[in-house]
Amino acid sequence: MLTKQLDQITRQSEFLSALKLDIENYTYFSNALRESISKLVEKDHLTSAAGDSNIQRLKFDVIVTILADYMYFYYDYYKYLYLLNVVPEIFSRKRPNADADTADLVEKL
Repeated sequence: MLTKQLDQITRQSEFLSALKLDIENYTYFSNALRESISKLVEKDHLTSAAGDSNIQRLKFDVIVTILADYMYFYYDYYKYLYLLNVVPEIFSRKRPNADADTADLVEKL
């Protein structure tokens, strides 16, 4: 939507082109992070650690794998401070309790 508004600007500049690209990339990275969090939520519903440390560890391994895939394939996400803060938020919630809810983070994106 914002890029459509930017397209209405008739005077083109290098900065305008860079801003449009930046917005497109943010949207792309944000959607990918949303998908990654949705995968986490989906996996959370499959099993519950319920205090079992072995299941807790296995669930955390799945969490790390999903987030590592995101960080590997979308390595430029660090340019967007909001996205940069979401990934550690997931770790801080899930590290002490792999059953912790992260569904609200999808809504924030």
